[in-house]
Amino acid sequence: MLKSIYFFLFFVATGTFFAQQNSLEVNPLGGSLFNHSPSFKAIITEPSFGLRVNYLNRPQKAGTFFEKFNYPSIGIATHIVRYGDNEIFGSSIGFNSTISFYLKEREKYNIQTTLGLGAGYLTSKFDQATNPMNTAIGSNFNFSASLQFSSELFLTQKLAVKPALGVLHYSNAHLILPNLGTNYLYGSVGLVTYFNRKYQKDSFINNQTDPIQFKNEIIVSPGLSDRGRYIENRILPTYAFLYNRLFWTSRHHTLKAGISGEYKNYDYDYKTFTFEENADLALTFGNEIYFGRASFHALLGVYVHSYLSAEKKKHAYQRWGMSYHFPMRSKKIGLSAGATLKVHYGAAELLEGRFAILF
Repeated sequence: MLKSIYFFLFFVATGTFFAQQNSLEVNPLGGSLFNHSPSFKAIITEPSFGLRVNYLNRPQKAGTFFEKFNYPSIGIATHIVRYGDNEIFGSSIGFNSTISFYLKEREKYNIQTTLGLGAGYLTSKFDQATNPMNTAIGSNFNFSASLQFSSELFLTQKLAVKPALGVLHYSNAHLILPNLGTNYLYGSVGLVTYFNRKYQKDSFINNQTDPIQFKNEIIVSPGLSDRGRYIENRILPTYAFLYNRLFWTSRHHTLKAGISGEYKNYDYDYKTFTFEENADLALTFGNEIYFGRASFHALLGVYVHSYLSAEKKKHAYQRWGMSYHFPMRSKKIGLSAGATLKVHYGAAELLEGRFAILF
């Protein structure tokens, strides 16, 4: 829940805005858990059903980020799901801070993509004695993330039908094993009611300072890797060093290309004990979007050398995170700090701190 509030406040802090339109959407969910790993033991035989409720606020006047991306809506969503094969997977309840981008917008309809990040509770988890088939997750409390594509088809000025397709993901950032993560794929046809709606947007107020367009970035990312046996977990430190060259495409967005080196410090889960087995080297590509002093960054790494690549057929990783850029008097150097989640094909591996020097 704290992470959900933190995510929400980052967007609120990007500028002063006043409500242009507020809405409430209710979506019944129908779908299934997705078996995304050979280590996922249970065979999924039953569908899953749930309910998603999202309250949204769309700004009328805001900083340059909102204007540039067509005034996205900020929301708070709750989702309750009863999973199929319930004796194994149980049910979930969670909360996400959401941001909805309008890809296409007309008077009678719109097309959206919605991102969500927060936390939640799963009623069932892995237990060697009582629930050995649930190898997806080893903890009750978890982080959650969601991605949804949808459309609003307006019946009246303030009432719309909302068909949607989405995925809801739970994982614990690999702090407790197992942590393959649960992926719930769903479809929905819901309803949206607007408390006030204005199709024509007002002009925005730019009250933000543009970020300095540095060209280089050096990152140090210490992390924790819980790779012990299920009955004998051990928290192990990890170390990652990254260099990125920055290519700015606008005042608030930059592309990145670089290299990353990591050391995992004995990975008991994969039985790696030598330096060569624990050290990884990868080429990286990504981008970063700024919201005032806050930023969201995503990075894809392709392994050049890795035990995971050679022995486990994991050839790439993703890093997702947020950072805060400290105010500096100097325009030749910058500092930022934040957090990053490292992921292999949807399964979280590491939760890392992130400290960067820009120049």
